[in-house]
Formats: sequence, structure tokens, C-alpha cells
Amino acid sequence: MLERIPQRYWLPLTLAAWTALVLLTGQIRSDNFGLDEGAARALLLTWTLAEQITNPIALMGAPDLRALIYLPMGIYWPGSLLALKVYTLILAFIGIWALMRWSQSHKESESALIATGLLLVSPFLFKNINAAATGPYLLLAFGLSWWVDQAYRASTRPLGAWYFVQMLIAAVAISLHPAGLALPIALLWHWRHNPTDQRRQKLIYAGVAAVFIIMLSTQLGWVNLNWFKNPMQALNYATLHLSMDEPLTAGYFLGFILLGVFALVAWSDRDFIKRDFLTTQLFSASVLGLLAADIGWTLILWSYLLYRGLPQLIRLHARIPANNFLGQRGLVMVLIFILATLFMRADRLESTALSEGITNVEDELIQSLAEKYKDKETLQLRIASQWPARTMLITRRDTFRLPPEVSDGTKLAQITQGLTHIVFNHNDPLNAHLSRNIAELGNKMKTLAIQPGGVIIEVSEPVDKGTTSSPQ
Repeated sequence: MLERIPQRYWLPLTLAAWTALVLLTGQIRSDNFGLDEGAARALLLTWTLAEQITNPIALMGAPDLRALIYLPMGIYWPGSLLALKVYTLILAFIGIWALMRWSQSHKESESALIATGLLLVSPFLFKNINAAATGPYLLLAFGLSWWVDQAYRASTRPLGAWYFVQMLIAAVAISLHPAGLALPIALLWHWRHNPTDQRRQKLIYAGVAAVFIIMLSTQLGWVNLNWFKNPMQALNYATLHLSMDEPLTAGYFLGFILLGVFALVAWSDRDFIKRDFLTTQLFSASVLGLLAADIGWTLILWSYLLYRGLPQLIRLHARIPANNFLGQRGLVMVLIFILATLFMRADRLESTALSEGITNVEDELIQSLAEKYKDKETLQLRIASQWPARTMLITRRDTFRLPPEVSDGTKLAQITQGLTHIVFNHNDPLNAHLSRNIAELGNKMKTLAIQPGGVIIEVSEPVDKGTTSSPQ
């Protein structure tokens, strides 16, 4: 019966079945919590464009180019966070499908199916989807770039549509995360060592340089990144469901194993990294992502380990003289069992956490402010937040970026006139000046809450709508 289904229908059928299974098992949350700040800014911009109202760029700063990706979803389903999660889930599936097709093109169908299956049930994938983090979009960009590069090399027009599509994909990847720099780096490397002709090579060089300069000058992207953060925390959180905010103990064990395996796989794969375009992207992204290791980076790292580590493990088996199942595939089956068990345990913990409404400490801080004024909609709140887009989504109140650095508390009091609250992480070194200036003001600003995620400062008491002045 299944053999009668045409091959072209397998992709949409598999996507529909996987999407239904993910939604039914409670792996996707539809509330306002857990979103990546960059995704929240891009989402708010898309919604405001769809509803033809004032956009929040001036208040929150420019988002990354996820705003372009969200346009189709934002136009048809403005205001729906569930639509965002399902849309991200679909894009993640397409990106993983592109990786599978790429792996199969190298005659690695067995490892491609295993890697794809494990990736589709992995906890770090669901965490990326729930946060609308950069990982799924980077995978999609890498996969599409590999396909577009093949199409461009086969085309007859050096300055045709495929060229501009490739440059657009590069711009999107650069805006998302430092790991996205892997795409232009891979383009330059492979067109340097494997050009089709000199004219196209020069066009690629010029296009990548122009895209990089434009993205650097416009500063579109890299929103709210935690620079030089311990990568072990991201790996433990994404893989084992250990809290990002708890001290590392036994969790170091997994991190060291994964980074050690990554180094071993990369060393064994060094020749393939040099000559294969998509492998160069995945490897470079795994290394560059260490600059701001987050859950998006963990998805890239795991994708490289699965799609390039499993073929090496299978080839290792081929050297074993035993002509039986255990001799030929024993280690592979053990690895699948361990990873599947690990992933299912983390998925269950994530599903339980979502059903209980548990959020990260930053969302808990913002939610405490929202709860305080939940039944006081007539009061006008004007909030300055370290996470303005997430704060606006959770509190549904006017939200602005944190005030700029000033020399003393008096000047801070002047530029915060009209604000009612300031929400920020007082333990963040980047906010040291703000903490110091607030302390200088003494009793002029009131501390409403101190939590692990940060503090809530009351600048002035909120009054009825229409009576407050605009912040300077």
C-alpha cells in the first residue's frame, strides 16, 4: 500500500505527521514566554506592518532579518504565537530535510536517515522552536545555500536570480548569529578553491564583501547575545534540560564529551571540510558559535556531529572483520539507544515544564511586573527593559530600551522622566553603570523586586492613562 504513494508526496506527508505528533505530545508552547529577544523584535515588527500601525523599531532597535522570514506568517496570522511556533517548526523540518538530501548525495543514506530521525526528536530542536531561536533558521540558510550554490554553478547567467538569492541568504545568516558568518566564509573558501570561471568568482567576492559591509553598517542583528558564555551551560540546558541559571556540576561531563567528540570528528573529517561546501558551513558555524554559545549554536553543533560523525562510525565498523550484525552495526545501535533515551528523557522533562508554566528567570521577572498590574488596565505603564520586545509581549504595555549610559544619577533621572519602571539584570556587567546611577538616586527610585533574573525599579508611580508625559 505504501509503495503506491508517489515519492513526491512523502515530504509533505512526513511533515504533516511529524507536526501533528509534536503538537499532540505537548512539545510546543503557545504562550508569550520563552521567546528569543531577536525573534520577538522581528515578530513585533512583522505584526505591526501587517496591521499597518506604528512599528517598534524606534523604540526597541532594529531586529535581525528574521523579520523577512516572518512576513508570510505575519501577514496571514498577526498576533498568533502558535502560528509562529508552527511556522518555525515547518522551516526547521525543511532545513533538516535539506541536510538529509545533502548527506544522501554523498552516498550516506543510512547515516542520513539515522541522523535525521534523531534530530527530529531531539530536545534542543524543540527548545529552538519554542524560543524561535536562531538554530532552525541557520540550518535552513545553510541547506538552501548549498542547493542555491549548485543551481548557480549550473546556470548560464553569472548575474542571474540565483546569485542574488545566494547573497540574500548570506545576509540573513550574518544577521542571525556569529555562527552565520560561516556561510560567507564557506562561499569565499570554495569559490577560491573551486571556481567555475573567473567572472563568477569575482562576483561572489564582491557580493560577499558588499553584504558584509551593509550588514555591519546597518547593525541589523545579533540581538541580545550573551558573548563568551560558557558553552557547557548551553549544551546542558539544550540536551539534558538542566537549568541555564544553575551552577555547573556533573553537567560538565556531557559538555566535555561532546566537545571532545567534535574535535575528533573534525580532525578525521578535515579533508572533507575543505572540499564540501555544506560541511564547511556546519564546521565553521560550530566554531564561530562559541563566541555566543546559546541554544541556536547547540543545534548547529549537534547537526554536524550527527551528519558527519555517524558516517565515520559506520566506516569504522566496515573495518571490523566480523560478518554479523553486532560486528557491523553494534556501536551504531548502542549510540542510537543512548541518544534516543537521553533525548526522550529531556523531551519528557520539557513537556512537563511547559505544562506547569515554568519559564526562565527573565520571563519570571517580567511576569511578576505584569501580574502586579494585571487588573489595573487603566494605569499607564511606560517600561524601559533590557528585553523590550519580550517585555511588551508579556506585559502588553508600552516598552522601550534601557536608557543610555550617563555620568551620574541626576542625568539618569532627567532622561527617565515619563517612565514608570525599569527592568534589567543587575548582575550583567553591561548594566553596571545603570545599577550605579540608580544607587546614587537613593529613595527617588523604588526597588519593587529583586529576583534571580534581575530587578524591577519603579521610577514613578503609574497614573491614569493620558496624564503621563512621553519619555525623553
